[in-house]
Amino acid sequence: MSKRILVTGGNAGIGLALCTQLVLEHGCEVFLGSRNAERGEAAVSSIRDKIPANCAGSVELVNIDVASDESVA
Repeated sequence: MSKRILVTGGNAGIGLALCTQLVLEHGCEVFLGSRNAERGEAAVSSIRDKIPANCAGSVELVNIDVASDESVA
């Protein structure tokens, strides 16, 4: 069973690089956290475009703002 990991701020910079590495190099199931759904979807698509058919990893968008209790709940 692969590890499931939530990365907040996963749509850009270090967060995006971490999500990509976890999926491609470690076969993890990554939940990419993003405050902006449009930018999050673009980041998810960019990672999915790199995933080879034999890769066990996957990526899914979670629309979340960790500064908002309502969003986190």
